[in-house]
Amino acid sequence: VKPNSKFVVKWKVDSNRQKNITHTAVHYGAKPVAGELSADVAPAQSGYTDLIATYASSNNTVPNSFSSSILAGSKGAMYARAHVIVDGKNYWSEEKSIKLE
Repeated sequence: VKPNSKFVVKWKVDSNRQKNITHTAVHYGAKPVAGELSADVAPAQSGYTDLIATYASSNNTVPNSFSSSILAGSKGAMYARAHVIVDGKNYWSEEKSIKLE
């Protein structure tokens, strides 16, 4: 991704049955967050500094696919994870890195 440009992020939330959710987002920042994030880790405790807020406080159902854009920072890297709250529990994806060059 070119520094200081917008790019699209897509994520999918799978479920074996339809569920209502009140939050899903991609949380990101300039520093990696090591290891898995458990269901006990709320977004404010995740270590990421930013999030895509498009679906952060809306009523949606899963399974579903989501997409939104992020404005990239300066050269270096960004680190991100998708996040969803289902039945009051936090679910996090694996961390992905995005090179900014």
